[in-house]
Amino acid sequence: MGDGWEYLRLYRFRIFVYEDWFADVVRRMVLAVKRAFELTSSESRSPDRLTGTIEWIFEIGGEFAVKGLNLGLLKTPKGLYFLAGLWDADGNWSRPDEGHPMGQATFFGGLHAVRVVERSMKLNWGFAAGRNYIATHEGHVSRIGDHTITTRTNVYGIIIKAKSMASWVDQVGSKMILKKRALAA
Repeated sequence: MGDGWEYLRLYRFRIFVYEDWFADVVRRMVLAVKRAFELTSSESRSPDRLTGTIEWIFEIGGEFAVKGLNLGLLKTPKGLYFLAGLWDADGNWSRPDEGHPMGQATFFGGLHAVRVVERSMKLNWGFAAGRNYIATHEGHVSRIGDHTITTRTNVYGIIIKAKSMASWVDQVGSKMILKKRALAA
């Protein structure tokens, strides 16, 4: 879900993949999740609207897929792996410095996803997080290469409080793949 989009009104997640080998991985995961939770799914290929690169588009639907994100999986020990994957895709874990010996961890997403992550961290694992905030306002304009991007909705963030960072690093950060490698480099 991390590098996908969440459509609350339509009760679906949309995941975009640009490499055939990774599309095979996502396809297997989508089928497993679809069967386990009785969801709908679809798959298609088309050119990316910005770059023209061919992309795979996977959709997973059903009310549980969006509203039920805070049920089941996030309450199990494997939920920490799911949380680590979300953080790896849509979060930030900065290098340690004098003021933050464990670094700082921030998660970004839609308001629903940020609230679910915030609640889950507090209730399921006891992590203390700051209040969610608007990290990027709707209408923000930025450039990616030759393309201008305008943010359609607010992007929210939530920061792990310093008193919970050691526990967060041990339970979530240790399970991350991409950011853990980047911090080690």
